[in-house]
Amino acid sequence: MSEEFFLEYIRLKNQRETFATAMVVQHGTPISGRTGDKAIIRVDGSIHGWIGGGCTHPIVIEEALSLMEAGESRLITIDPESRSAQVAEVKHFQMTCHSGGSLSIYIEPVYPKPQIVVMGDSPVGQSLLQLSSNLGYETIWVSESQSSAGEKSANRNHQGFDMKTINSRGRSFLIVCTQGEGDWQALKAALDTSPDYLAFVGSRRKTVTLKKELAKEGVCS
Repeated sequence: MSEEFFLEYIRLKNQRETFATAMVVQHGTPISGRTGDKAIIRVDGSIHGWIGGGCTHPIVIEEALSLMEAGESRLITIDPESRSAQVAEVKHFQMTCHSGGSLSIYIEPVYPKPQIVVMGDSPVGQSLLQLSSNLGYETIWVSESQSSAGEKSANRNHQGFDMKTINSRGRSFLIVCTQGEGDWQALKAALDTSPDYLAFVGSRRKTVTLKKELAKEGVCS
């Protein structure tokens, strides 16, 4: 089960999906869940893994969805007694299975890294890639050329300004640093996406000129 858990974890991370992990940190018999059991809960409420039977899954799923929305982690207990309710920062749920048993489960949301897409093979772009990588962002370098200047700094490289194949789930920041090499094409492609933040590196005069050209094409007003 651990191998399946980690394979699913990596798959969802690579797809930039938000999900939550749940791990049994303590159990009291009789119960099917065991310490170390793990599961992944996705935003659609589906669960992958094992953390106990039908009495625990609905509780864990509901709590995981709530924590993903709130951006918080939490330790929960599920048992027939009410003593755990007094423990600070632990949320208690009543065990409804007649067989009894207890579980303590730690639930933690996992979010995609914020993503920075740098368009253009310029010194400013290379510096942004390096800085963003040092700050823990997922970096994508987009260039029309086959220059290798940005390959060492970026997590991923993308040739050409067709942005449709770039996975931009999660927080995404797009910066156009073409600096005279395909400014119009890069900006047009960037405006066809929906990043949380879009910036263009250039002079005020160039920016005004490009805005007018894009407006004529009906790309922006």
